[in-house]
Amino acid sequence: GEASRSSALPWDQINSSEFNKYSDLNKIIPLLEKKHKSRVKIDPEYQLIIDEINDNKQARQQKEFSLNIEIRKAQLDEAEAKRKKREEEKSKLLGIKIEEKKEVDAPTSSKGDYQLKESGRILADYILLKVG
Repeated sequence: GEASRSSALPWDQINSSEFNKYSDLNKIIPLLEKKHKSRVKIDPEYQLIIDEINDNKQARQQKEFSLNIEIRKAQLDEAEAKRKKREEEKSKLLGIKIEEKKEVDAPTSSKGDYQLKESGRILADYILLKVG
């Protein structure tokens, strides 16, 4: 490891800073998880994300590939068609226009950012539970 190198830094530890505990989240977290899980079960945008994750897992687990160019091209075309269909469903769901591009750009808007929206919903649930 690093300790065997001549340029290794000596061991050091930063002491914890003092803080006041805001509240005990151990009682609230199960309620927040329950609300989150009930939301994602019926959320079509979340289901699209799960479908994409499952397709990616399946593609990574594939160990054998055809050397026949026609078969391989058909498989790639099928995967591309699935991706396009999923993008079209997402654009209809979110009401955004998808442009045909060869490169993937970083998202410029939070409109399609599911994690951001769901984290906002979880925060809203937390606030409502705290306020009563």
